[in-house]
Amino acid sequence: MPLTFDPGFMLLRLLSLIPNSVFMIVVYLRLRHLLPLAIVHWLMDGTSVVLPLLQQ
Repeated sequence: MPLTFDPGFMLLRLLSLIPNSVFMIVVYLRLRHLLPLAIVHWLMDGTSVVLPLLQQ
């Protein structure tokens, strides 16, 4: 994620956290376990590392 001091981009990044947070809260309230969320987070982090390597 680039560090951009554009006010519109900064506002978009701030507001994009709200739907993601609501979604994560709903998933947690349904599952009542953090392990599935941690595994998905780990997979997303791994994907964000591997995908740029595949595009070269």
